Amino acid sequence: MVDIEVETDSNALISQGSGTYFVFVFFITYVISKLLNLAFKKIFTNVLTLEEMGQYGIFLTASITIITYATLGLPTALSRFAVTYVNNSNKEKLKNMVFSGFVLFLVFEIIIVGILLTLYYTIDYHPWFLNIQDQYIFILLMVIGIVFAQVISTICYTLASALQNGRHYAIPIIMRALLQIPLSILFVVYFKLGVKGLVIGLFLSELIVALYSLFIIMKDLGIGKFSLEEIKAIFKYSFPGYIAGILLTSFNLFIVAYVDYIFIENAEGKGIISLYQNGALNIVNFLLIIGTAFKVVYPPILYKNFEKKNFEEINYITTNVSKLFTIIVIGASIFLFAFSPILINLLTQNIYLPSIPLIPLLLIASALELMHPIMTFGYAFYMKTYWQIVAALISIPLATIAGFFIIPLNGLLGIGIAYLVFRVLFFVTLFIVSQHYYKINYDLFMYLRLFLATILAVGIGIIFYYYVFNPDYGLNLLASFSISGVLYAFFLVSFRLIKRADFDFVKNLGQTFLQIWKSRLAK
Repeated sequence: MVDIEVETDSNALISQGSGTYFVFVFFITYVISKLLNLAFKKIFTNVLTLEEMGQYGIFLTASITIITYATLGLPTALSRFAVTYVNNSNKEKLKNMVFSGFVLFLVFEIIIVGILLTLYYTIDYHPWFLNIQDQYIFILLMVIGIVFAQVISTICYTLASALQNGRHYAIPIIMRALLQIPLSILFVVYFKLGVKGLVIGLFLSELIVALYSLFIIMKDLGIGKFSLEEIKAIFKYSFPGYIAGILLTSFNLFIVAYVDYIFIENAEGKGIISLYQNGALNIVNFLLIIGTAFKVVYPPILYKNFEKKNFEEINYITTNVSKLFTIIVIGASIFLFAFSPILINLLTQNIYLPSIPLIPLLLIASALELMHPIMTFGYAFYMKTYWQIVAALISIPLATIAGFFIIPLNGLLGIGIAYLVFRVLFFVTLFIVSQHYYKINYDLFMYLRLFLATILAVGIGIIFYYYVFNPDYGLNLLASFSISGVLYAFFLVSFRLIKRADFDFVKNLGQTFLQIWKSRLAK
């Protein structure tokens, strides 16, 4: 196979970008896309009913599930091999991997859709959650189109992300968010198509972004050849994460579909799903900003030290990062819950206030999800990623069983309990495995003091909420848990959980991170 020199044009998709600049673009893109997504929800939660937004949420979950099934781990593999192929000036292998993975995706998408159509036309079976406004075939065709388009755009910004190419990472993501709002308004408000209008708006926005992404891929990369060697590379590297992803997306689909099925007679299920996705989850997603910040800064430093066998440095960094991350996430969670009535009214409308009791459960579950890459990396050092499958096979069936019994009894809270069961089991399993491969000596006494500070602060807030103020989803909740937040900060200082050395550590961590990216840029 002939090696071809990589494009030298700094604007090309497969040109190696500046790491420091990319981090800046990444955060700007992330913030803009999140704000546009919040604007989208604000508009349509005021235009459509709870039940209609719930139906749209089920549709999105089903689409994501099909995407995960059909992509076969291609984005994960590209994020790993793109840098290697580009740095080795082997554009041909990169072209072949993209082309081979895309062909395989098409085959699997055709198989999945073929099965669904066969079931529909032979025994009149179809998943009820895709039968929006009694137009199953139309909605299924929209799913096919959305999945097809998203895979093309995902290939584009995955390559850009792997190569720290800020321009081609940001444009597809921001373009999608910008287009979806006016197109959806056109079909929902002007043509009065309801949920179907949201689906059409999403499809058209994905199609436009896919056409742009395809143009960039064709211009800067070209068309490769089908290669079994690259297919094997995709499966070998991404198979564990792919299987774990399948299990997780299937679990997500089960939760929303099961809620819809249990309460299908009075349409309450779709309302519950909307409260979960557009109410509680809207608030919890603010934690992702913190998690993303740590995930961008932390892993490059961690793996750099592992390659150099700086094990003492790894232990020092991990114990400090995990401590600071836990402290910040707990504090952020308390204040997010305190301000949740204001945020829900700001981001949606007051009919979503009944989702507030679900928020604490989802905050804990999300915190565990964010702690996963920070405290459970030991197995990844030694490429033992199959443990992700084991953890998923332990946690998801047990969480599914819990959801099967709890959701009919508790409705909205049942969703939070099921997710919490899953996240606890998944995190604990991988934490134990990680400690087996690479042991970190965490300060258990410090975590005990932190737990005590949290319990005291939250407990006093609960007492104020129920016994000093009148319980409501308004200013009384804000006042009660703002007191909790202030007390939490006080206890952090009183219990000596925050020291001057922690601030110095954060400063040094940031400087080390910048040095890593500068050294990469110098190469």
